[in-house]
Amino acid sequence: MALSQQGWRAGMDGRVCPYCRFPVLDGEGAVVCPSCDTPHHRDCWEENGGCARFGCPHSPGMRPQSPLVVELSPPVRQSAVALRHWWEGSLLATLGAVALSVLITVGLILLLVGLFGP
Repeated sequence: MALSQQGWRAGMDGRVCPYCRFPVLDGEGAVVCPSCDTPHHRDCWEENGGCARFGCPHSPGMRPQSPLVVELSPPVRQSAVALRHWWEGSLLATLGAVALSVLITVGLILLLVGLFGP
């Protein structure tokens, strides 16, 4: 898209650039959008990649974008070994082992008391 001051008309001097919100003055190297006749500072036009007015065909958001390509892989299943390693180092496994030991000990004491009586 060629950048030029073509389209600059009387009365455009002092209009606000939609990109930087500062007035565009005659002789500043302005660019007038060929679609919507909005004046921009040349630097603003170049930095934005086109017209800064929403919905204008010359705005960068209105240009077709290349499609987004996403490669999907099948879900990874955790093996039993990986789950066992997770379980072995966890606090829950430690508490479970302590609780099981306490239950076995209490069960044996009750069994012995029941067999031999007080």
